Amino acid sequence: VNDKYTTIDWDSSLKPKVPIINYVLEKSEDGTVYSFFGKFDREEFTADDKKVWVDDQSYFYRTYAIDECGDTSGFDNFGKTILLKADTTGDQRPFLNWSTYEGWHAGVDFYSFEILNPDGTFTELGTTQAYDTSWVDNLTNLNQRPEYCYRIIGHRMPAIGKKEVVSVSNVDCSPVY
Repeated sequence: VNDKYTTIDWDSSLKPKVPIINYVLEKSEDGTVYSFFGKFDREEFTADDKKVWVDDQSYFYRTYAIDECGDTSGFDNFGKTILLKADTTGDQRPFLNWSTYEGWHAGVDFYSFEILNPDGTFTELGTTQAYDTSWVDNLTNLNQRPEYCYRIIGHRMPAIGKKEVVSVSNVDCSPVY
């Protein structure tokens, strides 16, 4: 996981009548006005966006396909990144607030929250319902570090025989005084 760029994965077009030759990925900062991000071969389904401020805002992405006749499909594979903001409650507990992930047709099944360990690994602290967008960390012993860093993961349960699909937020830290 990298907290400096966004990786975008998309699905192929389902059973097109004419073979696909390219996918076009578009990006938006507001979900309304999109601009060209890149053109990809029909076998490519991932891209890294390094022109982002992952700690400051969510980004929206969508794709469309171009077939071998030069015709374009409608927009598909909509997605919006999760933006996490960490703060501290009045009683000095880490407070996490995040934007919801958007894009999966079936929606998010649940979110998990993880804390960053001193060795750079993450430990899951728990899960919450898909409609929740905040959590207070009342589990962690706060005597060891000047700040505690977290990330949120949106989960979509897989179909039988498929791998789980996830969306990972930025990492944000809560100072403890």
